[in-house]
Amino acid sequence: MKEKIAIVLASNLYKAPYALHYIKLLEVEGLNYDIFTWNRSNVNEPDVIAFDYNVSDSDNYFKRFIQYLKYYHFLKKNLKEYDKIVMFTIAPSILAYPIIRKKNYIIDIRDYSITLKIFKLLFIRVLKKSCLIVTSSKGFLKWLPISKNILISHNIPDHIHNKFQIQHQAEKKQVVIKAIGSIRDFPIHIKLIKACANNVLFRLSFHGQGQSSGQLKEFAALNNIQNVSFTGLYEKSDEANLLKGANLVNNLTSEDINGKTLMTNRFYLSVIYGIPMLVTKDTFQASVCKEYSLGLILDLDDDICRQIIDYHSNFDLSKYNFGRMKFLELVKKENSDTLKAIASFFHA
Repeated sequence: MKEKIAIVLASNLYKAPYALHYIKLLEVEGLNYDIFTWNRSNVNEPDVIAFDYNVSDSDNYFKRFIQYLKYYHFLKKNLKEYDKIVMFTIAPSILAYPIIRKKNYIIDIRDYSITLKIFKLLFIRVLKKSCLIVTSSKGFLKWLPISKNILISHNIPDHIHNKFQIQHQAEKKQVVIKAIGSIRDFPIHIKLIKACANNVLFRLSFHGQGQSSGQLKEFAALNNIQNVSFTGLYEKSDEANLLKGANLVNNLTSEDINGKTLMTNRFYLSVIYGIPMLVTKDTFQASVCKEYSLGLILDLDDDICRQIIDYHSNFDLSKYNFGRMKFLELVKKENSDTLKAIASFFHA
């Protein structure tokens, strides 16, 4: 009888593109697996075993505690027969530790969790018992309690597209800046909107939805800001079309511990489609951006418009493309090494 492998997510599958690395590998290797999800968005996803419990951003801590308690019982009921498990993100891994501690498992970390403030010692135990630790950002080493033998899994498809033409056009008078994906970090984006408001030299677009999209849209409407647009949710297949015409990808993040250390999906979209990015100063993304010349490191406390115009006017295409290719080669190598380690785990 074949071993059974469980992929365990605390979100909808469509919100976890990083899980596709594992799913594709399992398919290629012909292994027996199931995908467990938390249907937070109340959508119907095929080929998953879903914990159907809708979640709202406005839910209080007590309600969230009850939600996680029910999710724990869902996992306890369903994971008994699985020999190997891939657990995504910190809080679910801590929650499921009593269930997975005697099994073989991978921990895949995609962001910081406030639960570490309370359960750090337990999380250290979770990490030590794991067979592999995978993370999406080397920046996380700043706060991870264990920093040795960490594998990197970049949030980018295995078939990296480096064939797209460079889209940045320095000769364009108007600078088009597009955000795409989950729209969060209200204080950061509002600074950009205020700085560029009704300035004919700039056009801002926000494609996607998130906890800040409604507030940002309301602010733009109340202040009659004409050069900012919001398109809402989109299909993944529309990504390339939505990014057409952009001079810069808005990849600004907050200045909290997560924002300072993560690598966003948007970072990789910027590189794949050949559109330089805006990143927040003093973040891990800024250090990568600087090393590979991938965009503008923005000081949000300085003259935002002047910084953007200066970068746009002095854009060095050859320097950008050289750094972009160099970064994509690094991503290919690190992802390849990680997938080999994961494949060995699956077959062990």
